[in-house]
Amino acid sequence: MTTIEKLRRLGHTARWQTRWRILRYAMAWRYATGNITPEDAWTLWRECEDITGYHDLEGLSETSVLEQAIDRYGDRPELPELVNRACSRVASKWNSSGDTAAAAEDWAHDLIAEYATDAGIELTDAWAIENAPAESEGV
Repeated sequence: MTTIEKLRRLGHTARWQTRWRILRYAMAWRYATGNITPEDAWTLWRECEDITGYHDLEGLSETSVLEQAIDRYGDRPELPELVNRACSRVASKWNSSGDTAAAAEDWAHDLIAEYATDAGIELTDAWAIENAPAESEGV
């Protein structure tokens, strides 16, 4: 390898490292100023998993709960905030011992209804309507 090739590789590596550091400092600034993005949070979370050696195998996903809530209550503008609050509470209190992600989601849905009631938001539960017993005929 010639000296010119070595210098080119060194220059390329230096540019890549500088760009990477600038992106990291930008993410750190957003975190420090309270403007972290969901993508930043995911990046930090994944890196922390590798550093701590703790990997969450059974997760509660706001996206999944929100999709179910939209199916259950309709597409309401209040739902993302209610889902966020419910999932945050469940995550802070939940102690999983196995295959219990569905139970955590059920608890989050109960909290969505509770928080909506507290905020004066009326939600119509489509799941309750679908699962209601049919009225008996001729009685």
